[in-house]
Amino acid sequence: MAVGQRAPHRNRVIAGRAVTSETWKQLRQRWQERLPTECPRCSLLIQPWDIWDLDHVGEPVALGGRTTDIRPAHRACNQRAGGELTQAMRQLGQAVASGKAAQRPWLLLPPP
Repeated sequence: MAVGQRAPHRNRVIAGRAVTSETWKQLRQRWQERLPTECPRCSLLIQPWDIWDLDHVGEPVALGGRTTDIRPAHRACNQRAGGELTQAMRQLGQAVASGKAAQRPWLLLPPP
């Protein structure tokens, strides 16, 4: 990869299919023009000057989600949700690997 070029982003997915950076930029631009809008994670308004990301709302892409519901979320909210999903997946993997998932299946339930 040449200096200054970005690697393809693994989360630039719509309906289960990878999209180009240009398509992603166009989607961001369309949303930028519609701000302010409500953050799907915290329900506060995202202002045009806020730092935000496009968020896959609903089914996580990491779990094979094929959502088309992609909209702005505060970057901190989006990253927090991604971190929580990563932690839950790590705990599930550890529970399965250790055999605890079979012995105590309630460990697989999300916290209330």
